[in-house]
Amino acid sequence: MCDELVIMDHREIIIRGRPKDLVREHVEPTVVEIHGESDQLLPDLCQLNCRIESTGDTTYCYTDDVTALMGYLESQPGLAVMQRPSNLEDVFVTLAGRESRD
Repeated sequence: MCDELVIMDHREIIIRGRPKDLVREHVEPTVVEIHGESDQLLPDLCQLNCRIESTGDTTYCYTDDVTALMGYLESQPGLAVMQRPSNLEDVFVTLAGRESRD
């Protein structure tokens, strides 16, 4: 593991620091990935205190408190849901955006 890293986007440094500090400072601690048709759920998800990003058929919910979010999602049929801790990829996506890269 490294003590410090630099995140770059299009050959420009956008941030540097210790990996754990970057994750803690720039993204919520938990990410819930929702795979499947979740577009109709977006209004409800917005009410559950999470930051939402979507790409393709995946919706990412970033949250400090996963309890209410998971309770709601468990009541929704036809979705594949994965809960995980946030990581450096989430930091990059939050700072640089999720759109396609050249």
